[in-house]
Amino acid sequence: MLPITSCVRMLGGVPQLFINEKPIAGAAYMCYLTERSTPTDFAKAGYRLFSFPVFFASHHINPKAQTPIFAPGIFDGEAPDFSKLDADVARILEAAPNAYLLPRVNITLPFRWGEEHPDELCDFGFHDLRWPSFSSDAWAQAVKEHLAILIDHIESSAYRDRVAGYQLATGWTEEWIAPDRRGAKGKRAKEKFSGKIAAHVYDPTEEDYYSFLSEMTATRFCEFSRYVKEKTEHRLVVGGFYGYVMELMDRGSGHHALTAVLNSKDVDFLCAPPCYSYAREAGRDHPNMTVIDSLKLHGKLFFAENDTRTHLTKPYCDHPYYQSPVWYGPDKDTATEILKMHFARALTHGHAFWWFDMWGGWYADDAYMTLLEKMHRITESALEKELESGAEVAVLLDENVFAEFADDSTITRQTVREMRHTLGFTATPYDVYLITDLEAVKSRYKAFVFLCPAMTTACKEATLALEEKRLPYLVIGPTNAEITPEELRVFFRECGVTPRADGRAVIYENKSYLFLHTVNNDAITLLYDGELREVFGKQISFPAAPGKGKSFLFEKIK
Repeated sequence: MLPITSCVRMLGGVPQLFINEKPIAGAAYMCYLTERSTPTDFAKAGYRLFSFPVFFASHHINPKAQTPIFAPGIFDGEAPDFSKLDADVARILEAAPNAYLLPRVNITLPFRWGEEHPDELCDFGFHDLRWPSFSSDAWAQAVKEHLAILIDHIESSAYRDRVAGYQLATGWTEEWIAPDRRGAKGKRAKEKFSGKIAAHVYDPTEEDYYSFLSEMTATRFCEFSRYVKEKTEHRLVVGGFYGYVMELMDRGSGHHALTAVLNSKDVDFLCAPPCYSYAREAGRDHPNMTVIDSLKLHGKLFFAENDTRTHLTKPYCDHPYYQSPVWYGPDKDTATEILKMHFARALTHGHAFWWFDMWGGWYADDAYMTLLEKMHRITESALEKELESGAEVAVLLDENVFAEFADDSTITRQTVREMRHTLGFTATPYDVYLITDLEAVKSRYKAFVFLCPAMTTACKEATLALEEKRLPYLVIGPTNAEITPEELRVFFRECGVTPRADGRAVIYENKSYLFLHTVNNDAITLLYDGELREVFGKQISFPAAPGKGKSFLFEKIK
């Protein structure tokens, strides 16, 4: 019997996950506290992809908040202990014998390693605990040695052919964010940067130093992905959290070298949650954190981490970190509409997702599970449909611009993070790319919007290229960051792009589906000439005033 294989291939115009040469619905389940998880519920709902946490060491995933430790680490003691890993796998496979597993492997080493190697650590740490700098070669070698032990165990286990890939996690909240929130600075980072200056790769400026620190984060992510690929004979997909260029404005995040990751043949997928702005209230868009269409252009699968709060969501503990509004769920009706939004975003944007049931029990309600079961059936049927975007607007961003700004810059927040919400109110679907991808896609669109906290060289060159082709564009920078959705709609219409509704609304669309989320109680008309069928069974005729925060998913009838 041949061993399990997995890969990412284009299907229906978008990247899809294939296991053993067959496409599989990109819908999964994940829970931090496996003893509280509900894999049986999701197995009954048809889900076959399951993720679960694997920790190299007992660690707080948030160095500053020192949140509770979720599970013991494999390498806490003198000898590796795989009992928790094996038990978690057994629990999932008992509930779903045909499950495929995507373990989230937190590669953060035990603190004793740092105590033995102080020169390999960041200069700064929280609560006097400094984590390794991503620039440390000694740390990278140690991580590989620990990865080898883990993979050898899995490859020799009875469940070897249920493990379909690996998600590599480390740093702040496991998301490859610098653990010091300053770029993972340290002695080794300074040494490596000095070498880059000597080689005339970088200039000795603060701006270049932060660009280098992002480069080191991306380099390590790709390096470890390559190592896992080699250890598994290039049979399995590998990925992780990275590239939050639409969300993490701080140059010390380390997330501003996405281009290097997109160019790596060893990274198959990236992931991120929907943005947390405005506590994910109903009546507004919950945009992606990354440039999703650049990922698709480069053949990378994207997993949205749908940690969608419900009326069952409560803080994990009484730690102050968990007392902010973002940790509490809305009422059941509102949660249902937001569940539909997060699902529809994946379906219409052509990417995968997992329901992140963080502490367990968030979806333990018959109504929720009935809905999630229907969503899984839709995801399966969508494997036979055209899922390519039909947007006529492209939004572009230069990821290198953030190195020019200090952390907590109002300009970057207004021109990038907040502008996503303004765009979300225009009722106009759009695709979003890194500016370096413009040449490859400019013939697809009627209008272009540049999010430019500063007018970089790349942005100037891009606008000149559009002018040469007489293609219309709008640059949004510090002087016009207060632009309204209505003003953007005027620009789109001048470019020949017709919004999909006659007022403010969140609209997602691809060649097979159209999604509407209402943003107020005003009557609205959906501007679409074709025949539509509401997937979830709601009856709506236009013009209509369905109320704020209502979600409608339509299948296009050919």
